[in-house]
Amino acid sequence: MFKKLTLGQKLILLFLVIGLLSMGINAVVSFIFTSKSLTEEVEKSLVMFADATKSYLESRFGAHIDNARLFSQMWDLKMGLSAYYDVQKISNWGVSDWENTRGESLLPFLQEVKQEFNYKELVITDNQGRVICATNKNLLAVDLKNRDYIQKALAGKFTNSTVLYSPELNGNVVTVVAPVFSQEAKTQVLGVVGVVIDANLISEILLNGLDLVGNTANAVLIDENQILLTKLRFDTNFEVLKTKIDTSATKQLASAIRNRDYNFSKFEIIKDQQGFKQQYYLTVTNLGEHIVGFLLKLDYDEAYAAVNEMAIFMLVMAGVLTLLIFLISNGFSRSISLPIFMSTQRVKQASEEIATGNQDLSQRTQEQAATLEEITSTLEEVNSSIQQVAASSDQADQIAKTTIKVVKEGEGSIQETMVAMEQIATSSRQIAEIIKMVDDIAFQTNLLALNAAVEAARAGEQGRGFAVVAAEVRNLAGRAAESAKEIENLINESVDRIAKGHDMVKKSADILGEIVNNTSRTSDVIVEVAAAMREQAGASQQIQASAEQLNQVTQQNAAMVEEITSASQSLNAEAEEVRNMIGHFKSKRKEKRWAQGLDDGRTVKKEGQTRQAGSRSKFDDMEHRGFKQDSLEKF
Repeated sequence: MFKKLTLGQKLILLFLVIGLLSMGINAVVSFIFTSKSLTEEVEKSLVMFADATKSYLESRFGAHIDNARLFSQMWDLKMGLSAYYDVQKISNWGVSDWENTRGESLLPFLQEVKQEFNYKELVITDNQGRVICATNKNLLAVDLKNRDYIQKALAGKFTNSTVLYSPELNGNVVTVVAPVFSQEAKTQVLGVVGVVIDANLISEILLNGLDLVGNTANAVLIDENQILLTKLRFDTNFEVLKTKIDTSATKQLASAIRNRDYNFSKFEIIKDQQGFKQQYYLTVTNLGEHIVGFLLKLDYDEAYAAVNEMAIFMLVMAGVLTLLIFLISNGFSRSISLPIFMSTQRVKQASEEIATGNQDLSQRTQEQAATLEEITSTLEEVNSSIQQVAASSDQADQIAKTTIKVVKEGEGSIQETMVAMEQIATSSRQIAEIIKMVDDIAFQTNLLALNAAVEAARAGEQGRGFAVVAAEVRNLAGRAAESAKEIENLINESVDRIAKGHDMVKKSADILGEIVNNTSRTSDVIVEVAAAMREQAGASQQIQASAEQLNQVTQQNAAMVEEITSASQSLNAEAEEVRNMIGHFKSKRKEKRWAQGLDDGRTVKKEGQTRQAGSRSKFDDMEHRGFKQDSLEKF
């Protein structure tokens, strides 16, 4: 079906698709960001109202508990309870008798407190939980001992009840209680003072300021059994303490209350019984000593009315822009045909000139390719020579390394010889010292033998034999001394010769060290030469590879020039075909102008064919690849 559309219809459709697509993307992105921002704003307003209300409720109940604590410590209250117990000890009076007589002293005090603090009622019980004094006579003598908050107060704890129905007062109340301790025994509880608060005041606190959240906003408290504790703003059919709100939201809230999860808070979007969506904010709060659920809701349509308005606005703008795009694209399509026709004529002429230039370029490219082939062949010969030199340098490097290794081994042997000769010289010196010691011993022996001969001579005939022995010892000592001197002379000569040999070996070691150093420097030079030759070989290979790559690129360029030549010829034919087809898109007002353009086009076509006939080449036989279209409808 798209092929059957005219050029103008296709242009109009193209403009519409592009405009509507961009507009749709912008609209979707704007809608998403606006919805997200508005959702955050709605949730923020719900959280702010809930936090402010919770804070006010908790502060009010804290104040009530503090007031009850203060009342329980007043002297008049303690004295009245003490008097009550005194009367009970000395008589059989009942509670009614107490109210008619002594109880009247406490009633003015309770009335004054009630009026000053705007409480619903005030009560006082004895230590058994029976009401002995109250601002409302219906509460007198009521037994409250089974109430859990009274039991906690009698145990010495300051607490309060949850929302309860009082048949005596015919209404829902919350009672804040405080134990009254004895003045003498601080741990003895005389009774309980209770402050009765109207539960409607809690409902008023919750509902006050809801207009700032929304016209359909509503707020209630529930307990862990999902029982309604406060009045609703609009739904008067739901009775407090008699209605169970059974929804998924209240179930989650009741679970958080049972788990005493003080950090619980959650947003939910739930449909009510009529099928309307509601935005819920669920959290928990304290009513004195009791944790309850706080449920705040707002009609979804009211909360996100701006999003709906924006969606309507976007739809209207989409319609206006669609009309505007249609008008612009229609005018554009009507004015584009003539420029296209002139452009195709210029393209046709340029393609003929490109074909002629490409033929010359193809010839020069082929000549360049032949030159590059010669350069590549020369580079191969140079590379071969460099590689041979590099191989010889590597061989010389190996020979130099072997020579250095042998010379270093000889140097090591000489070092070992020097060490051995030093050890021999040390041993010779030690032997010389030993011979010297032997010489000294012979000298001492000679002196001893001489002394022995002298003493033998003095002895006369008795020492003659000893004198002979002494003479022999002297002879042996003399001979030993002479032998020691000869050995010492020989050893000294050996030490001198060893010293000379050591000097000669040291000199030989120095000469070998110089040989090693010179050989090492020669090896380093050979290594540098080998490395340089390897670098030259690598550079030569890179140059050869680059030349081969350049040769390939040149050949590819030559093939590409041939393809361009064929393409330009095909483009020339296509331009003529497009010009003929565009000639069909003419209005009545421009019919003559188009006819004039077509005649001029035919004249130019003939001239082009004449020029083309004079520039035929081998590329005319190549097929046209990818440039021809069946008709303008495929555009």
